[in-house]
Amino acid sequence: MAIQETQHKDWQNYPDEEYKYFIYERDNGMMFFNSMEIREQWFQSIKEGYLDDGWDEEVENIVAGEITHTTQQINRVDKPDNLDEDGLDEEGEYWNNDYDYICGYALKPLIKAGER
Repeated sequence: MAIQETQHKDWQNYPDEEYKYFIYERDNGMMFFNSMEIREQWFQSIKEGYLDDGWDEEVENIVAGEITHTTQQINRVDKPDNLDEDGLDEEGEYWNNDYDYICGYALKPLIKAGER
């Protein structure tokens, strides 16, 4: 089955609320789709790439699913402008010159399309 061209972008390299359906395979990595139907079309095309004189066993490593959460920044603190000569802020916290901010990370529900 050939992958149909559409005027609307039907896949991208990162997930969001609209592009939550995915395929992972060795050559293309993660690909995110805006519908299960488009994902299925891509799967059929990708799968055929594993058929030569017989099936390459790697075909079994293609996985697909639906993303519900992604790892996102939490508790972000931007580097203050007024550091002393030792790189300390007003609270005495040291800021490495290589960092513009500090934060943690947690699983959060998918972000809305366009907010990336």
